[in-house]
Amino acid sequence: MLTKIKPLNHMTKPTRENQKPKNDIHYYSAVATEQTSAKLSLDIQEKICRQKSENDGYKVLKTWRDGRESFKHANQTEFQLMLTFCGKNKDKIARLVVYRMDRISRKVADYLTIKAHLQKLGIKIISATERSETAPEENLQKAITVAIVEFDKQFRSELRAENGKS
Repeated sequence: MLTKIKPLNHMTKPTRENQKPKNDIHYYSAVATEQTSAKLSLDIQEKICRQKSENDGYKVLKTWRDGRESFKHANQTEFQLMLTFCGKNKDKIARLVVYRMDRISRKVADYLTIKAHLQKLGIKIISATERSETAPEENLQKAITVAIVEFDKQFRSELRAENGKS
């Protein structure tokens, strides 16, 4: 008598018990410039991030908005509150959605540290405006994007110092 053979991948399929709810959290960060107010930028980020979550079939569990005058003197309270919330609610959160990866940090080392911390909690970082795949080349692209932002920030700072506009 022939017995039915189960496919090899039957053990890797998630069951209802071990799946995280389809909940996102959002973090919006903006700096006021001569061209835009931080509030306007935050409103645009929120609209785009909410649309991303909705399109992907996720519910927005909680949001944090961080509008500030400058990244140089940034008050990281909202970001720290968000990380604390992640630690306490890791079983309820599948993804952190940001407008762009540089909203997490403008320094490569910080970005990679935060990304590793969230990965340990089982939370993926998703960009609403950039590809957010998990393939190795996509991880490289994310790191390069943050590195370019860090370079640009340092370069502009040096130019301002040279021109006496510190």
